[in-house]
Amino acid sequence: MARRLSYLAEKHGLLPDTQFGGRPGRTTEQALLVLSNAIDRAWYTHKVVTLVAFDLKGAFNGVNKVSLDACLRARRIPTTARKWIASFMSDRHASIGFDDFRTETTPLANAGLAQGSPLSPILFAFFNSDLVDQPVNAHGGASAFIDDYFRWRVGHSAEENLTKIQSEDIPRIEAWARRTGSCFAAEKTELIHITRKRREQLQGQVVMNGKTVEPSPTAKLLGVVFDQELRWKEHVQQAIKRAIKVSIALGGLRHLRPEQMRQLYQACVTPVMDYASTVWHDPLRDKTHLRHLNTVQRTTLIRILSAFRTVATTTLEVEAHILPTHLRLRHRAQNTIASLHTLPRDHPIWDTLRRAQKRRNNIGSYARFPLAEALKTMNLERLGEVETIDPRPLPPWRAESFTDIEFGSDRETAREQADMVRSTSAIVVYSDASGREGHLGAAVVALDNNLEVIESQQVQVGPMDRWSVHVAELIGIFYAVSTVFKISHQRPRTEHNGTTTATILCDSKSALQAIENPRNKSGQRIIHAILQAAAEVQAKGIALRLQWIPGHCDDPGNDAADRLAKDAASPGKTHPFRPLLTRKRALIRDKIRAQWEREWKASTNGGHLRKIDSTLPATYTRKLYGNLPRGRAYLLTQLRTGHNWLSTYAKTFGFRDNDQCVCGAQETVTHVLVDCPNLREIRRELRREAGDAFNDVSSLLGGSTEGRRGKPDIVSRARTVKAVLDFAEASQRFKSRAP
Repeated sequence: MARRLSYLAEKHGLLPDTQFGGRPGRTTEQALLVLSNAIDRAWYTHKVVTLVAFDLKGAFNGVNKVSLDACLRARRIPTTARKWIASFMSDRHASIGFDDFRTETTPLANAGLAQGSPLSPILFAFFNSDLVDQPVNAHGGASAFIDDYFRWRVGHSAEENLTKIQSEDIPRIEAWARRTGSCFAAEKTELIHITRKRREQLQGQVVMNGKTVEPSPTAKLLGVVFDQELRWKEHVQQAIKRAIKVSIALGGLRHLRPEQMRQLYQACVTPVMDYASTVWHDPLRDKTHLRHLNTVQRTTLIRILSAFRTVATTTLEVEAHILPTHLRLRHRAQNTIASLHTLPRDHPIWDTLRRAQKRRNNIGSYARFPLAEALKTMNLERLGEVETIDPRPLPPWRAESFTDIEFGSDRETAREQADMVRSTSAIVVYSDASGREGHLGAAVVALDNNLEVIESQQVQVGPMDRWSVHVAELIGIFYAVSTVFKISHQRPRTEHNGTTTATILCDSKSALQAIENPRNKSGQRIIHAILQAAAEVQAKGIALRLQWIPGHCDDPGNDAADRLAKDAASPGKTHPFRPLLTRKRALIRDKIRAQWEREWKASTNGGHLRKIDSTLPATYTRKLYGNLPRGRAYLLTQLRTGHNWLSTYAKTFGFRDNDQCVCGAQETVTHVLVDCPNLREIRRELRREAGDAFNDVSSLLGGSTEGRRGKPDIVSRARTVKAVLDFAEASQRFKSRAP
């Protein structure tokens, strides 16, 4: 029922654009970006924005069954569905339990909507649709996410805005509450004047339900703290506070290895800091907030690597292979913007995107629009070419486009079934995709009973930086469906008076799985085109099947398709589909990593680490530390960063007067590992285990000076590093020697 209501609402536009909750393709960040755009537009004309955030008591529990039915009837929901929903909300009973004690079950007069039910969000969106159905324009607007509702007015002064809110908006809201049996908590209602005109910031008040609401310096909207001047200081402070709290809780977990701690940090801590960053973070100028956010990352990195506190943050980030904070936020902003550009052009976020694209070129404004600033770091032309991904659901009652999709067999069984297809199917078509010299191609081949090619088609897919092999396989299947349709029309009518069976054989399981379970993700348009074409073929009396065939198994049809696909892998594009979001994200990721490499090379920190490892940042450092116990990670960090208990480090930071080893030479990492005569006996084992790597300190410590293409063998590297850590532990040099 939830899927059916969602489909009807999106297909026929039954819900207002200002409702962002409980709907596919709508997020809290989008709602906040719409508000931020309205504020920036008002500020650009030197106006004041006054916003009131309302808190609805009870929310789901307070939904009145009769009022909801009236809302559904007004939105033309079918009577059958409304009766089902009324039954869903009726005859509810509840009891309260404490340990072994439980009260008697009591009927609930008005239970409202069930918490946790997948049906409740979409029903609540219908319930408050009349409340939030207000246009967003130059004079004001409204937005809601489930039960969070806020209304803003734009005017030349705070007094002008308050007059309109008090005389027009609050009576309308109170009337809606009386009509639906809802109740707003006046004590939780927030009022804020968003302006940088100090004299306007604390002007006036509003009265709701007989209670006075005074202007506040901040207001929390959908998890983001808005302050009057949009400096975002309070929001960043709260984000840091929450992130530190989570970080401390994770620090209490024992016996975690560096890789596990790294995963927990990226899964639990960074999302808290980065939430809705496109709303409040300017990737080109926001240095003050970055300095504070960096403290959270630095503290966590020291814990992950068990490093000395004197190690530079940039060195810690490279060793743990975690993006610096400013690049992580830029990466997130660019990914978010790319995803927003895939939404259909009738999505409400597009008004904000179009204005931000124009706003990015404006110079001289005293207030910056973070979304427009983030757009300055991206190529608008490439963004405009990205595919469209429609989040609206497909009809739940749609018929299957293929009679069967077979991909669950092992290679041998699948090979045998492919041979049998020629005797059971009137039409057999093979599709395949391949890449060559940075380009992708797809091909379709149909064979007759003598294994002669009777129909073929080649498709130039495009460059690999904009397309993937997976999608090239899907494009091949799309043209295979067309080939089936073409062959069926060429056959004499007597050959297919009844139902003709046609089978498409493809060697990509992932492509067949994507067609069987279409979702709102990259490549959606191609899959929808396949389903539509297949439905048209079935309507002509052709039972269309998809079947997996193992690749490179000496099947003449598959081999022929593979050869043609390789030939088609050349510069050019001969299909109607648009470049993929996934490839755009890969390009964004690669550019961010390239920027990280440039910054690391330009940095003056980590001199000792650079001498050991010249190919950083690199993912293999994660494997170096991955499963090391805390004590071993502590040793490896000392050896690689140069911040350790040796005399050279102690002298540098004023802990000792000299940097000499007990043997009289300067006590460095190289000296301890290779030269110190006092460690000759235990060094024999290290020399035996390390082999040729013993001649190079970089190789001993898991580094590489051979460039990105010359990566040493992972197994031998791990074995060498283990021997070095055994030696360092036995030497007793890398622990406190304080009296």
